[in-house]
Amino acid sequence: KITGSEITGYKVPSGTKYVNFGFKIISYSRKSSIATSHQVYIYYKVNGGSYNIVGYHGGFGDYNGPVDIDFVFEVGASSANAQLGTITESTPTLDFKVETIGRQSSQGAVMHSPHGSQPWGTPPTPGTFGYPYVYVKSIAGS
Repeated sequence: KITGSEITGYKVPSGTKYVNFGFKIISYSRKSSIATSHQVYIYYKVNGGSYNIVGYHGGFGDYNGPVDIDFVFEVGASSANAQLGTITESTPTLDFKVETIGRQSSQGAVMHSPHGSQPWGTPPTPGTFGYPYVYVKSIAGS
């Protein structure tokens, strides 16, 4: 689980049609010659049930810097589909979290820490911490 990605007990307000969950993080490769190739998974649960995994995008890829993870859930849907994030309840209580895993043992990333200054590969100042940003937005609709 990515530290700072978890939200628990979010009560969806009446009149909501879509719930947008988002998470932003700073990530960079542990070595300048190796990419930060990670699979990213968004999990959610409805009314305290079991976690479901959303059919989400692949991952960080060959990326160093800010990473935006974003997904829109539909509430009050006529039928449920866990992979698509469609939920039949109109005002559920939702929990969210993001997990990631490197695709190969040689790959990995340092999270919550900026890369540092140029030239490439210069480590960040010791103790530097890039705060994660997590949000949930309720969107009204018909």
